[in-house]
Amino acid sequence: HGEYLIFLDSDDLFLPGALSARVKSMEDHKELDFIVFIGEFFRREPGDRGMLWNMPTSVNPLLRFIGDDIPWQTTGPIWRTKSLVKTGLWDEGIIGCDDAEFHTRALYSKLKYRFAHTVDYAIRGAVDNRMQLGQIVVTRRGIMSQVARIKKLCLDDIDLAGRELSAARSLMAGSLLQRCVQMIDVYDDKAECLKIWKIARDHRLIAWKTYFLGCLWLKKYRSFWGDIAAYLLNCFESDDFLLKNRALLGNVPTACLDEDPYDGRYHRQPSFVGSAAVRKGIMRYLVYRLRAKTALF
Repeated sequence: HGEYLIFLDSDDLFLPGALSARVKSMEDHKELDFIVFIGEFFRREPGDRGMLWNMPTSVNPLLRFIGDDIPWQTTGPIWRTKSLVKTGLWDEGIIGCDDAEFHTRALYSKLKYRFAHTVDYAIRGAVDNRMQLGQIVVTRRGIMSQVARIKKLCLDDIDLAGRELSAARSLMAGSLLQRCVQMIDVYDDKAECLKIWKIARDHRLIAWKTYFLGCLWLKKYRSFWGDIAAYLLNCFESDDFLLKNRALLGNVPTACLDEDPYDGRYHRQPSFVGSAAVRKGIMRYLVYRLRAKTALF
């Protein structure tokens, strides 16, 4: 019923002065539907890690959400309550990352917003090997919930065109491939991950070449031919495609706050290609393998 609304996760903290500063920002910018602030990670007390949740970059935040590079977390925005009528409520069928789906919807609902270059809340990380609710995202139910979220994106009318629309499709395919990797790493279920990967082809997110190489990679995961397939995917697909370790996205040093503009270098992730030799080139890898076999005789 209030004029403004903020979601606060139960284990996170507002830093001193956050609420009054946020309200003042909204009153100074009455044309905006929401304003996004920056959060920092902590273990036992704010400031003890020196890492931020994420930072604004030159990339469209809608594309970043679609590609799992989450620009802001649950507590980041302050909302003008009446503006949320345009987005609808949170999708409670999603297990984990439901805030990302909600924020994605707010963006393609054309809500007006801005970033505030201010750290005003703290996000608690796991301490002493304790589990966190967010880890439910890597359960089988959590993985399949994320697959359903991406399928819904495929059916939604996302207001993008040209290069950005092409990038969005590639990112959705990459996000599905990420779920395939989780399904293999956690449950060793290649049959299920191949079903997930087929969704990318069914919704025309990828070409046959990419679909074939993805299937080969998943079937031969962490093997010679799997690494070759992953290497070729990295060669043929644009930087918008996955084959990146998205689990590392969002851990940005606080020193980046002093950069204007922030160049986004901490969002450039290493390839999923397991072998360093393959990453340096297929021919080098083949020579390496031949020498290794010769040494056995």
